[in-house]
Amino acid sequence: MTVAIMEPCWGFGEYFCVFQIYIAFLCASLSLGNLVLISIDRYVAVCDPLLYHSKITITRMMCCIFITWCCCIIYRAAIIKDIVNVQVPSQCLKECFIVEGITWGNIIDLVITMVVPCSVIITLYLKIFVVARSQARKVFSKEAASVSGVKTVQANKSERKAAKTLSIVVINYLICWIPFLFSFFLYF
Repeated sequence: MTVAIMEPCWGFGEYFCVFQIYIAFLCASLSLGNLVLISIDRYVAVCDPLLYHSKITITRMMCCIFITWCCCIIYRAAIIKDIVNVQVPSQCLKECFIVEGITWGNIIDLVITMVVPCSVIITLYLKIFVVARSQARKVFSKEAASVSGVKTVQANKSERKAAKTLSIVVINYLICWIPFLFSFFLYF
């Protein structure tokens, strides 16, 4: 990708151009898929901690990762031919790829590969925050039943810590992936 950006002439040929675009989109899809799996894992760990080890096993997670990777690989391979239109001039490949405008297929692809995973991750992390907050209140209310002033201070401190951690995770996620979303539209 660095060569495609820095060099005025793409010297690696048409097939490698398509391959590097495929790998770039595949890496983005795979990382989002993995982040969705992590958020599901954290959701089960927080919302159902007693059954976590029976629900989330190594074999089950390996199967989920394998299925996610296979789906991303197959999906990206199926749609790469629709978004890549390589044009080879007589001397060299002037640009690695040219996309011919925004189509409904591009928008649907964006929804499937960016909007849906982002929505799932944010929804699960918000549910985790709500459950963690209620659990923290229950724990601190039982621990500090004899001391009324300590209960409120500890519960608020724990809620602030959970909210801060969750907001850092979600905001960093969005900061890292929103530029990809905008670059998607800039290329089209």
